[in-house]
Amino acid sequence: MTPAASLKVLFADDHAIVRCGVAQLLVEFGAASEVIEAETGRDALTLAARRPVDVAMLDISLSDINGLDVLKRLKRDTPRLPVLMFSMYARISTRCVR
Repeated sequence: MTPAASLKVLFADDHAIVRCGVAQLLVEFGAASEVIEAETGRDALTLAARRPVDVAMLDISLSDINGLDVLKRLKRDTPRLPVLMFSMYARISTRCVR
C-alpha cells in the first residue's frame, strides 16, 4: 500500500468550489501528494487513462456521464483501483460494481 502522503488522487466533481476545497484539504492534511481534478465524467476517464492514480473520488451526479457509469468504466479498465463515491442525495441504493 502506498503511504498516504504519496497518494495521487483523481477527484471528479462538477462544482469547482468542492473540487478546490477537497483538493486543498487532502494535500494540506497530508492525505495526498497530488489531486488531479476533473469537472466531468469524460474528463475523469480521460485523465485516469493518461495518469495512473492510487484512488479515485467521484461525485455520483456529474454533468455529462453519471458517476456510477464512470465507476463502471474505471473498474473495467483498472479493476483494483479504489473508488470513493460522493452524493448529495439523502438516500441512494447500495450496490457493488465488480
